[in-house]
Formats: sequence, structure tokens, C-alpha cells
Amino acid sequence: MKTVKILTAALIASGTVLGASQAMAYGTLGDFYVRADATRTEAASNGKTDRGFAGALGWKFTDNFGVEFNAPTSKTDYKSTSNGIKANAKYMQYSLLGQYYPLGGEPSQVQPYVGLGASYTKFTDRGMGAPNGKLESDSWDPTAQLGLDYYLTSWLAANVNVQYTHMKVKGDSGFDSKYNPIRVGAGLTFRF
Repeated sequence: MKTVKILTAALIASGTVLGASQAMAYGTLGDFYVRADATRTEAASNGKTDRGFAGALGWKFTDNFGVEFNAPTSKTDYKSTSNGIKANAKYMQYSLLGQYYPLGGEPSQVQPYVGLGASYTKFTDRGMGAPNGKLESDSWDPTAQLGLDYYLTSWLAANVNVQYTHMKVKGDSGFDSKYNPIRVGAGLTFRF
């Protein structure tokens, strides 16, 4: 997580330099945004780490509440062992989250948020160490998110976020594994 500490320090430093104390209307009603993040994904169960990029599209339909759809831009590697059976695959995870902004509507450059929802995981390139074995092709799983936008202008923010998915992966021959990926992201949010 050394990378996360460096990104967080860079976020705070750039926000301090670029974000003058202007009276800007952050969190106004009807905001749409897009987000681009560099990400690091780790599985809590097996320590596999992947790096990549993710994008998000969101809408704040009130000052305090919004909805976000996010997804990575490339497939993530999945490797695990359950009941002596090894599984290798790649997956894409698409998340739909309801979000709450506790400081929404306040003239604050710092806008933290929490999100709850579900992720749809689609497995491809599925293979197992059992004869003719394979993983299930997809799953729906609960997902939670914590994030922070630091507004540099009224339309541009630096962003950090963490997303956790409680995921069970099943397959043939009794394969049943808890994967629980944690994705940490840092990037920019563009509000329009």
C-alpha cells in the first residue's frame, strides 16, 4: 500500500497548491460527473495484485444523494485454490452504487462520500485443475465504497476511493472460494 500513501500525499499537495480558498458551489443539484482512476486491485483472500484503470459515470440527483456506475477498463486476473482445485480466470466487474455525500450542498472543497450497491462480475478465460472443470460465468455480489473528491475548481476534482466486494466464486468439482477484491483508485473527477 506504499503506492496509496504516495498518491494520497500527491493529492493533498496538489489540492493545496491549486485549490485556492474560493467560494464555489460544490455539490449543487443535478450534477453529472465522469471519473478516471488509476487502480490497484487486491484480493483479501489470496493476495493477488493487479493494476489498471477504471472509469465511472455518476449523477447527484440531490445535494446529498447520487448514483454511480463504474467499471475497470481491462480484465483482472483471478487465481485461487479451493478443496485442492486450482482455478485461473480473468474477470470484469461492473458496479452500480447508491451514494451519500454528507457535506453535499456545503461550500466545501472536500466532498467525502460512501456508496452501497452491487457488482456484476463476468468471468472469461475460465480454467480449472479438474478434468472438464470450469468456473461459473458470472455472479452478483454486494459492494461498498468510500471516497473523497477534493475540488480544485468548480468542475474539476482530485479523487481517491476504495471499493470492496464480498464475492464468492463457485465452479465444478466442489470449487467454492471467497475472493473479496479490494480496489483502490486515485484520479480525477470532471463535473458537468
